[in-house]
Amino acid sequence: MRTLPSNMQARLDTAMQTLYANADPRLELIISRQQRWIGAGALLTPATIRTEESLGPIDVAVRREDPTKHLDHLVMAYIEDGVAHTALCYDIEFATDPDYWFYQAEIGPADDVAIEFDGYWVRRAGRRR
Repeated sequence: MRTLPSNMQARLDTAMQTLYANADPRLELIISRQQRWIGAGALLTPATIRTEESLGPIDVAVRREDPTKHLDHLVMAYIEDGVAHTALCYDIEFATDPDYWFYQAEIGPADDVAIEFDGYWVRRAGRRR
């Protein structure tokens, strides 16, 4: 491995906004920790919920109506035999168990599904982020 010349190392240190050689760091970081869900890995662990032979595209989303409370439920949209359906899971702790998903409605013929909520994000007051 070749050594890096000192003038090039100085330029790299400045470009990476380190404190070396008074580079004046200008990065703004937002660091947060959500211990209940991300730390526990409850929602980030892959799981097989539906296994039907005629199952097509599927989408799952998390819903939280009140930003000061925990998650409300999970919503699933899926296509089976060319028809779109929806299902809900009210107990997020058991989202990987198919018995906790409740059929909601048939939407109609479809090729693909996606879930989008009409709303806005609220930053919780009094929390540093």
